[in-house]
Amino acid sequence: MAEIEVYDVIKILHIIAVISWMAGLLYLPRIFVYHTRVKHNSESDLLFREMEMKLLRYIMNPAMIASFILGFYLAIQIGFAGSYWLHLKIILVLILAGFHGFLASCRKKFANNKNQYSHKFFRIINEIPTLIMNNLAYFNNREFLEKENIFLKKHNLVKVIRSDDLLIEVPYSTANNFCHCQIYSHPFIYLHHDAYKNLQKIVVEAKKLALKIKIWDGFRPYEAQSFMADKYPQMVEDGYVSHPQNGIATHVRGIAIDLTLCDQNNNELDMGTYFDEMTEKSHHNTTDLSELQKQNRQILIDLMTKKADFELYDNEWWHYNLKIFQRDDNNEIIGAINTQDKIYPKITEPFNELLSKEVQEFYAIFSKNYHPNKQSVFKRKF
Repeated sequence: MAEIEVYDVIKILHIIAVISWMAGLLYLPRIFVYHTRVKHNSESDLLFREMEMKLLRYIMNPAMIASFILGFYLAIQIGFAGSYWLHLKIILVLILAGFHGFLASCRKKFANNKNQYSHKFFRIINEIPTLIMNNLAYFNNREFLEKENIFLKKHNLVKVIRSDDLLIEVPYSTANNFCHCQIYSHPFIYLHHDAYKNLQKIVVEAKKLALKIKIWDGFRPYEAQSFMADKYPQMVEDGYVSHPQNGIATHVRGIAIDLTLCDQNNNELDMGTYFDEMTEKSHHNTTDLSELQKQNRQILIDLMTKKADFELYDNEWWHYNLKIFQRDDNNEIIGAINTQDKIYPKITEPFNELLSKEVQEFYAIFSKNYHPNKQSVFKRKF
């Protein structure tokens, strides 16, 4: 079995074990609540004793042990030392283990008719697992935000925030895209700071025309771009996807933006095709458009190229990037302008938390095919 498959199986089993353990930690105190109200050695007392013993012995103990063993394996895979938040989560899990031990001691006291706690006490402590799990979820979120902040600062990226005049919709965070699968794990848009400043200009200018901007994509992780190119090589050959190894890959640099225009009711203007419709009708030089569609595209072109420092990409009406294309006498893209190539380098540092499971698996299995230091089989330079 491949390593990625082993990891996924372990992760699934870990989740099942944790859920089972948590169910027991929530259910056992609830049984205690009712157990406190029955007479010693009564039929109900004996029934509760058996329920508590079986729940602890056959579900909670194995689930806790499995959670620790499998969790330890997963922690080794991601690294103990590099995550402050992981340490906090481990502390909370140890607190849960301590709570587990306390419940086990309470069960023994019930079995020996020595319980000294009231039903109110067990009702209160019944909330402890919920509080701890809420904190675990909070730490997970904080861990991502901390990693995100470090990554953005390092690469001069900005997280784009939705506003009344700037709409965000991320098809790549769903399966509603040309890949027919989820690419990003989160519906976030990031841009290089220079591209973001130009975007702000566009939002202001569009508002003067009673229009809004809708963004579909911005910075694209190296692995995500590679996934698109290696899984759909025909898209590379047809000029719709740039391979990050030897292509310019403007999305990987954070200087590209896929967008459209909307009216004041947030309805997209008719541009002739949908986003990511990989046909000649998406090209700027197509003649297969109505007058209204031509006008709408021209409005977007004027906003992006005259009111800001973006340039268009010939094959996709929705794609614009900061000026970087070097063209020959026939206006064909032959590479990146040297100065711009250095100012806006490709971002090859992994940020796995931004990637969907499908992309992570694909990248883990086929990473040798598109490592940043290995040349691609594709010859196109866009």
